[in-house]
Amino acid sequence: MADVALGVVFDRLLKAVLDFKDKTIYFKSILKKLESRLRSIEPTVREIVSLDRVLNNPEAEMKMLTDWLIEAEELVHKCSKIQWWNCFAKVSHSTKLQKLDDKLRDFFETGMQVVQARDSKKMLVTVNKIDEKLDRMYSFVGSCGAPGVPEFIVGLEEPLQELKTRLLRDDGQVIVLSAPGGCGKTTLAKMLCHDVQIKEKFMDNIFFVTVSKTPILRVIVQNMFRHKSDTVPEFQNDDDALNQLEILLKQIQTIQSSPILLVLDDVWTESESLIHNFKFQIPGYKILVTSRSEFPGFNSTYKLELLSDQDAMALFRHSAFPQGGSMSVPEDLVHKLIHREDANEIDGLNEHFVMQHDLLRELAIHLSSREPIEQRQRLIMDIRGYDFPEWFVEPIQPFHARLLSISTDETFSSRWGSMLPPEVEVLILNFRTRNYSLPKFMEKMDQLKVLIITNYGFCPAELSNFQLLGFLSSLKRIRLEHVSISFLSETTLQLTNLRKISLIMCQIGETFKNCTFEFAHMFPNLVEINIHCCSDLVELPDRLCDIICLKKLSITKCHGLDALPERLGRLTNLEVLRLHSCTGLKGLPESVVSLHKLRILDISDCLNISELPIRIGELRGLETLNMRGCEMHQLPPSVKDLGDLKDVICDEETVNLWEPFKIHLNNARITVLKEDKNLNWLSGLYH
Repeated sequence: MADVALGVVFDRLLKAVLDFKDKTIYFKSILKKLESRLRSIEPTVREIVSLDRVLNNPEAEMKMLTDWLIEAEELVHKCSKIQWWNCFAKVSHSTKLQKLDDKLRDFFETGMQVVQARDSKKMLVTVNKIDEKLDRMYSFVGSCGAPGVPEFIVGLEEPLQELKTRLLRDDGQVIVLSAPGGCGKTTLAKMLCHDVQIKEKFMDNIFFVTVSKTPILRVIVQNMFRHKSDTVPEFQNDDDALNQLEILLKQIQTIQSSPILLVLDDVWTESESLIHNFKFQIPGYKILVTSRSEFPGFNSTYKLELLSDQDAMALFRHSAFPQGGSMSVPEDLVHKLIHREDANEIDGLNEHFVMQHDLLRELAIHLSSREPIEQRQRLIMDIRGYDFPEWFVEPIQPFHARLLSISTDETFSSRWGSMLPPEVEVLILNFRTRNYSLPKFMEKMDQLKVLIITNYGFCPAELSNFQLLGFLSSLKRIRLEHVSISFLSETTLQLTNLRKISLIMCQIGETFKNCTFEFAHMFPNLVEINIHCCSDLVELPDRLCDIICLKKLSITKCHGLDALPERLGRLTNLEVLRLHSCTGLKGLPESVVSLHKLRILDISDCLNISELPIRIGELRGLETLNMRGCEMHQLPPSVKDLGDLKDVICDEETVNLWEPFKIHLNNARITVLKEDKNLNWLSGLYH
């Protein structure tokens, strides 16, 4: 291959020049000049070789360069064989060497072909890798593509054939797939979407929408538009959204000449009208509904039976235990778990954990609701509009819940009642509006330790009443998801006891860019910052580096971030620096070597980081280095000084870089990881 040949030929030529330079007198001057030329172009050649290997697509210019290097190597060998008395040959070959050096000079300095090729290749590598990852992230926000099918499936082969037969018949537009929770309805729907015959009929016109308990029709329609169209219109109301969706679906069917399948997954009883909303008079258009309810208004219902005991046991063992093993859980406890939802009857599971659909959450809610309001430890409220329970609006006496969870829909007006929640330690606020006012009763929560605010709406939400946090003297953790943090620039709060803050899918770029507030004053005892999927983040404010007590800084999947502040080295107590999948990040500041307490450094999937700091060896406390997915072609010599290094995580392209240093790193284990293509876990983050 041309990319391999370029690197090999370059190395051979450089070696030939070095070997012959000190053995000759006549050619010494031109060989020194050629050596200098080769040294100056070596980094660019190495970069081209690395990028070509990834793209597997060498260009014509690189082939020409390779030919010149081969010609130069042959010429150097010929010069080495010229006898001392042959003056004519000396002059002739010296002239040829000079011409080759001129070619290389013009190629790299004047024409700029290599620089352009290098930059374009770098861009292609980055774009291709990001596209490849995004193509597999089918469960990301706004996607209506059919999610992948789990690797391990039991007991659904026969139901798949029966359901497929019904769907392929033309005897009804809506089919309801009904079964109790945890029976595999969603898995069966996914299998159907990936079935060969179904895909042959519906082609790319399969929409998979998770509805859940409190769906927003306009958000569903917007996601469907995003799945098939480059533009997502703003809808005046639900009727407008449905009208435009019908037009879109008819256009799709006309242009692509294939029918359309819409899967509405996890539809609750109270959302039956939503199914009717998506019924359009379009030939070949089908709707598959998965639900625990049967919806008698629709003629075609397929009832999915429970798994057999044998299949249920096999599925449980595969999901709960590594490689299908039984660990130390007694066999009778496994059977009890399979045959009962009542966790109170099962003893001996105190050291093991079980996750099964959303049934355990519902069980906890049900059990807590059996107690009087004022005695409940967990108080979970689901409010639509302004439909508050009477005890909430006009409380007679304080309640004693330690966890309070309040979910509101898009019609909520942010008018709160006068609750008395003095003992609440965890407050969870879920909402769907663009503007959300924090409840006034928060000022009475002097025991509150954890605050979780999540916006499930389509756009980042603006928060108001944030000054109420000044009353929360015990607050230790804050998690904000899908909100704008512009309020930080307007507040003078001092959250003295706050230890951890997490910003998930938040709008933070402008606030950080125009930062005027003092982080160290606002968060004097903060030890952990997590920033995840904040797409508008371009730079971190220097003032963030004044929080000298910070121990963990995690910035992941923030693709717009292109640099870290040079003052990063001021975070002298930092133990964990995680920068996973920040694809725009070009490198680490040199000051990072001042983080002498750093134990974990994660730069995995930072596609544009091509080298480590020269003095990386000064991080002598570093125990774990994750550099998987980084395009590096060399390591600085100082890595040999990382005496405490225990784990190096890299990929097949970079593992060889560590070979020369193994003799110095006796305690280090080098692990080569292949890319994990199973991204099913994403589906749980955005529903």
